[in-house]
Amino acid sequence: MNAWHRFAVPAVLTLGIAVASPLLCLWPDDGVVDAWTVGVALWQAMPFVVLLLLNRVGFSHLGTTVMAVVIAALTVFGYVAVERDDSSTAGIALLFFPLYLAVLVVVAFFVDLGVRHAFRRSANRNAETY
Repeated sequence: MNAWHRFAVPAVLTLGIAVASPLLCLWPDDGVVDAWTVGVALWQAMPFVVLLLLNRVGFSHLGTTVMAVVIAALTVFGYVAVERDDSSTAGIALLFFPLYLAVLVVVAFFVDLGVRHAFRRSANRNAETY
């Protein structure tokens, strides 16, 4: 276990909890936390779980950390957009954001694999010429 792993996993977990916790505190039913509220909060944290699973498979630790920050920022922007929207159905977006962000995580995983592969091939070519 290297230093990046010791940093990346707690950072992803912390950001996942920070993103899901506003739903527990600001839920409109007078602060009542029921099973539905907990379920939606866990659903909001789902992209972070996908990120941790892909980290175990081969996502780089730097890529994992950067994606966790990007997902947290996009989720916060989503919360703000839903809160400012006057539409009665704006809250439905909270159900779709995690799906879109999970797809973004998978795309970033393949981009990370491709970039690392390209750098390895480039490094091997440079080593052969010298």
